[in-house]
Amino acid sequence: MADAAAPTRVLVVDDTQDDAVALAFELGRGLKGIETRWAEGADEMYAAIAEWHPHCVLTDVHMPRFDIFAALARIRAAWPLLPVVVVSGLVGEEVAARLIKAGANDFVAKSGVSRLAMVVERELRDARQRAEQALLEDRLRRQQSLFDRVLEHLPVGVWLSDAAGSSMYANPAALALRDGPPGAANAGYPHRRGRWADGGAALTPADWPAAQALREGRAASAERIEVAGAGGAPRVILNSAVPLQDERGQILGYFEVDQDITGLHSTEQRLRATERLLRNLSLRLLDAQEQERRWIAQELHDDIGQGIAAMRFQLARIVEQSREDSAREMAATALTSSQQLGDRLRQICLGLRPFELDAFGLMAGLRSVVAALAGRPGLALRLHCIGAELRYPPAIETAAFRIAQEAVGNALRHSGCGAIEVRLAMAPQHLVVTVADDGGGFDVAAATAADAGAGHLGLAGMDERARAAGGRLALRSGAGQGTTVEATFDLDAPNSHASDTTPR
Repeated sequence: MADAAAPTRVLVVDDTQDDAVALAFELGRGLKGIETRWAEGADEMYAAIAEWHPHCVLTDVHMPRFDIFAALARIRAAWPLLPVVVVSGLVGEEVAARLIKAGANDFVAKSGVSRLAMVVERELRDARQRAEQALLEDRLRRQQSLFDRVLEHLPVGVWLSDAAGSSMYANPAALALRDGPPGAANAGYPHRRGRWADGGAALTPADWPAAQALREGRAASAERIEVAGAGGAPRVILNSAVPLQDERGQILGYFEVDQDITGLHSTEQRLRATERLLRNLSLRLLDAQEQERRWIAQELHDDIGQGIAAMRFQLARIVEQSREDSAREMAATALTSSQQLGDRLRQICLGLRPFELDAFGLMAGLRSVVAALAGRPGLALRLHCIGAELRYPPAIETAAFRIAQEAVGNALRHSGCGAIEVRLAMAPQHLVVTVADDGGGFDVAAATAADAGAGHLGLAGMDERARAAGGRLALRSGAGQGTTVEATFDLDAPNSHASDTTPR
């Protein structure tokens, strides 16, 4: 029904005003809120439609200088949704059928004008529905057009395929990433060619995310797939697939996205190569440093150490054989100084590289460290081994010793601890070195950042030593919770610098 606040406008086209008034009266009897206007001919009708915008047109057929078929054609071309009802008394069924085919919505004979209100009401309702449908269709067309433009200019490849894997749509970016048109053999995943960019192995049809999405009914993705791009140039992509399902859950196809990461992958490859180079250089530097420390310690022990030992022997003889008290006292004082000098030399050699480490292994080397610190007041330092004492490859023994030495030194310098425990868990296939203190602890993330920002290599140096020898470092600490440093070396790991372990 028409809204009383907005009258329904009906244009009556007739060459006789009395007939137009009669039709308007008949409409008013059956419908409320009707506003009518009379047009005498074709020109007046077109002008009224353009200016007044009627909701419905009632028109006679037989009027001077009026061609009903031409009028219907023009109205349908200019106002396709406007309802037109033909009202006439001198029209047969055949002409009425032609009028409907030409664009009239209905035909009412003047002898049956009593049903006019019902017909107009129905046509107004149908017109509103057609207008709403046209609006929805126009909105869908606009959205589809926008979607198409987005897909055309999207920098990532987009594919739409059916459940059999045949491509139904591919945007330009998709065709550039995978060489060939949508109908080519590489369009659907069952015939697609690709290989894993990192490992180099070829993908089977079941490896593609599209196959997984169809198989499991959920989104799937795969990283770093190398495919042949436009012109055959290799491209590395991230590929994702999402299944398309109806309301019953039946899979109709899938939607695929390809993201070109060729540049990123190439950059990462170079970074990895640089990292490997730096790690090798670091390992060689650490090895050269250890060799130099070993040489200096050996030289100090063999040369200066032996000189001090000889000097102590001579001073001891003077103390025993001298007959002058003053000479004996001076010799005794010098003997004490030489003893202190020898102890200091041993501490220096221990800091450089204890000979026990090379001669007897990791446990012996750490015993020398513990022995050197045993006399510190207020410090409880404990060393123990879980399992039989074993020998490990030199690189692992050196890394484990330096990490433990650095961890103990850090605890003594910074933690304010009263107890330090050094534990070794030794087995033929792995070695775990743990240094735990009961000190004040610290924020690991903040300390690591500050360490790097200040150019210090304490924490980072321990981590690098562990990784260079094929191990890994774990650091646990917190305010008031002490600190635990744990280095683990797996001798069967691919990157471990290990050979056979031998009990010594």
